Amino acid sequence: RSSMAYLNAYAALIGNKDTFALDADIQVQTNDTLYQIAKETQNGLLLHQVILTQMFVHVYFREYLPCVILAEKYDIKRKATRSFDIFMMFYTWIAALALARDTKLEKWKMIGEKSVRIMSQFVEYSSWNFENKHMLLQAELHYLNGRHEMAESAYTHSIHSAHEHRFIMEEALAYELFGTYFLENKHVDKGMEQLQLACDRYKQAGALKRADTVNDFMVLARQAHRGWWNMPR
Repeated sequence: RSSMAYLNAYAALIGNKDTFALDADIQVQTNDTLYQIAKETQNGLLLHQVILTQMFVHVYFREYLPCVILAEKYDIKRKATRSFDIFMMFYTWIAALALARDTKLEKWKMIGEKSVRIMSQFVEYSSWNFENKHMLLQAELHYLNGRHEMAESAYTHSIHSAHEHRFIMEEALAYELFGTYFLENKHVDKGMEQLQLACDRYKQAGALKRADTVNDFMVLARQAHRGWWNMPR
């Protein structure tokens, strides 16, 4: 059942569960079903994996509010299991920083500021695993605070670190957020370049559906830019 949670996440990114050629005897179960099973059987590990994989998908598809809602639910359960997962925290923090920009609510900014401090401690423990995550959170926080030169430097650092340490999905995410940063600041050509690199990395990782959604976003962004450019000024 734990493996099914990860299968559901991969299928969401790939866009086709049939790609896995599942054995006919294996019963496909949705995340809702897995969640109910975990609750009824008090299986903390399964509950953890179901929520973690759902948060993973939410962040990569830019569904930030559902991600933090799941995180808040899991905090209640986590007190009993004492489990600790830096990836779950990372997804929560990325979502919080995006929500801070979108909503201007102080609570999300406070979470984002705290995230950078905590992740810096993990870098001291293992720069290989956590450097790119720390720099991506730092870039998003700099962007939130209007420190554009520092943000661009941190995005670039995160991308290079993820590439060097072979975190392809996180490299793709960093390219995508960097591209979004450029678009939102009306640097369209730079934004498109970064988003195309994100598409390439998603494809390299096999996340074909995610690559398609980024490509669709690029088409809409080009259309919006042409409309803005042609507006009377």
